[in-house]
Amino acid sequence: MIKKIKSNIIPIILTVCLFITFFILNRGIQTSDDLIYKDAFYDVTTYWYWLKEFYCSWSGRITVSTLINIFANIPIIVFKISNTIIFGLIIYFMYRIINVLSKDLNKTIKKLLLFCIPGFIYCINIRVISSGCLWLSGALNYFWPLGCCLIALYPFICELKEIECKKRNYIIFFLANFIAAFAEQTAMVLICFGLITFFICKLEKRKLNKLLIVHYIMIVIFSMILFLAPGNAVRSEAEELLWYYDFGMLSIGDKILQSFSYFVDNIINDNFILFGALVINIFLLNIEKNKKSWLKLLLSYILLMYLLVSVSFAKYNIFNLGNISINHFYKIENVLKLILNAIIFSVIGMELMYVFENRKNGLIISILYFASICSAIVLGFSPTIFASGNRIFVLTYYFLALINSCLSVEILRQQKGIGKTIYIGLLLVISVSMYVNLYSNGINTILY
Repeated sequence: MIKKIKSNIIPIILTVCLFITFFILNRGIQTSDDLIYKDAFYDVTTYWYWLKEFYCSWSGRITVSTLINIFANIPIIVFKISNTIIFGLIIYFMYRIINVLSKDLNKTIKKLLLFCIPGFIYCINIRVISSGCLWLSGALNYFWPLGCCLIALYPFICELKEIECKKRNYIIFFLANFIAAFAEQTAMVLICFGLITFFICKLEKRKLNKLLIVHYIMIVIFSMILFLAPGNAVRSEAEELLWYYDFGMLSIGDKILQSFSYFVDNIINDNFILFGALVINIFLLNIEKNKKSWLKLLLSYILLMYLLVSVSFAKYNIFNLGNISINHFYKIENVLKLILNAIIFSVIGMELMYVFENRKNGLIISILYFASICSAIVLGFSPTIFASGNRIFVLTYYFLALINSCLSVEILRQQKGIGKTIYIGLLLVISVSMYVNLYSNGINTILY
């Protein structure tokens, strides 16, 4: 049975509040090498000529690069306001996704999402936010596709939860495809999530929404335009010479191992608060929900010990490899570390499937979790994996912030009395302190 979900004032208040705070962070950011885009259109006769040359000789990210060139040649305040609007849309659709997954939320929990969502977002390391969310080319290549990806994912999640989307909203979803499907990470997430959605609907013998099918066809067509661009090979060769001259010698396995190791190092050393919140939230839910399942409780304790040891002794690289050459990956101790990390992060995904009261919610969150990790690993197939810095993890960590928010909602629904009060207090402290930390560390002028 298809149900309708009612709107309320909470997401609007949340969006406005976060719009203001994000604009404060965004107001003083510098442009760095974005200045090179100022001359992009000056040496061409028409936009279509530039588009053809760019597509054939550099990249398939045609919509993203067009927007970068436009913003680079107009007053920077226009970009800052537009970028803040995108942040507002990210928060709004995070809220809407959580509301779809948990349709029976009471007003108190909905209000707490005002602190829950931004609290986890501000746990993301400042280097990811500054280079991937505030910097012009970083924001347009990673942050805007992320926002449009969440918008484009929304109807798929509604379909899985058998909730009706208004037909006029598909105009927004279609427009989001023009950015989300023209970036490699988000395009792969949408293609895979759409396939899984259709597969589940087929198993449940449900008729698919025709507009959703059109939505998915657009994603596939745009993604094909992106991935089949002749310029992709040209750019890869040029950047291989510039950033990673022996990249062509790596096998597929080397690239996957390298990017996975880079992800583990980054999340342990730079984003341990967000990772720690994920592990602790899973632990709390398992303690409450799976008291009689010794295996699930044991796995939760193992995850907690992994978190404590890896973070406490991060500089000794007990579980992560650190900055080592690919040639050293196949030493026995490093192979064991990689296997251990693969098991740990797989267990987290499996645990997410069982900590929710609603099994389908667990499945959706688990898919989003593995998508967040795969979105980081897929960039291992680019020679600029290290040159791009921390901004490649924008999608990964915003997805983890969304997952943590969903876990917090589940905890608040189950906890009562003093336990609930303590948890609410922690959410408030995290939300305020993380924002103060971002601002006091001079995020307006930090360039990475």
